[in-house]
Amino acid sequence: YIARYVFPDKTDLFEIDVSLVCDMAVINPFDFFVDEDAETFPFEYDPSLAVDLAPFRRVDPPGPLLQAWLTSISREKENTVNKLVALNQRLQSEITYAIRMEPGVQTPEETLQLRRGSCRDSAWLMVHICRNMGLAARFVS
Repeated sequence: YIARYVFPDKTDLFEIDVSLVCDMAVINPFDFFVDEDAETFPFEYDPSLAVDLAPFRRVDPPGPLLQAWLTSISREKENTVNKLVALNQRLQSEITYAIRMEPGVQTPEETLQLRRGSCRDSAWLMVHICRNMGLAARFVS
């Protein structure tokens, strides 16, 4: 419902009481399948996907902080989902969440140097980490 209220006189108090009913359904964020060829990291994408995945695999040369972060990542064979969860947990523990009202996204170097960033900054850093590891990744808002 949309309502419009007009107040003809000034007031010293303006109070709004809002009631909300939400469906708080529990979902499993891991309710998806991973292609058999990609179950274990590292893996190679099927060559037929090269053109479609090219925009999501493009990387700029990493700066020194990102390079150091990448160097510290184990390249041992591991379940791909577990690997991504571990990377995400590590980012969450190393990068402090901050509300940023400024427009735009910090570079991975800025986020690593400051050790803090908004959700979009951490997501952009994760995209760069994944791409530098050979994984196709994109930023979705």
